[in-house]
Order: sequence, then structure tokens, then C-alpha cells
Amino acid sequence: MDIIAAMNLVFCILIVILGYVGYRQSRRISKVLYRLPLLIGMAFGLFGISHFVTVIGMGGALADVLVVVRALGYIVVIASMAWAIDDSKKLYRQHAGTSPEGR
Repeated sequence: MDIIAAMNLVFCILIVILGYVGYRQSRRISKVLYRLPLLIGMAFGLFGISHFVTVIGMGGALADVLVVVRALGYIVVIASMAWAIDDSKKLYRQHAGTSPEGR
């Protein structure tokens, strides 16, 4: 068993759980950024799938598939961060009445 992949799998499971809990709690607080924890949790769920496949010993046979799964995980993180930055700018402008780029 690959101990590093097993450790990463455990951490991914924890992040997925925390992402869901964070989503449930932040949904009541922020109308703008409430989806961010859920999306990050989903991305780590994809990473967890790749770690699980490695732990059970099928990583070599499914290497091409794992590249796609990991790439999708990174794309979800990148897209969610870009979305959060954009929404944060809109929220800032709404409350401050100015654009953050103007500073």
C-alpha cells in the first residue's frame, strides 16, 4: 500500500467533509461566497478518487484516467477561486461604492 496516497486520501476525505459543513454554515451568512467551500470540497473529492485508485493498486492501469480526474479537480479549484475573486470585487464595489482596482 502506498502510504502517501493513503494519507492524502484521508486528508481529502476530511476536506470534503469540512467543505460540506462550511457550505451549510456559510449559506446562512454570505449570499455571495457561500458556494466556495462546497466547490473546494468537490475538487478535493476528485483528488480523493485518484488517491483511492492508487491505494487499491490500480493507479498504474488507470494512469490516463487519473490525469483527467486530477485535471478536473484543479479546474474546479481555479474556477471557484476566479468566481470568488470576481464576486468579492462586486461585493466590495457594492459596499464601498468604488472599484478595488482604483486604489
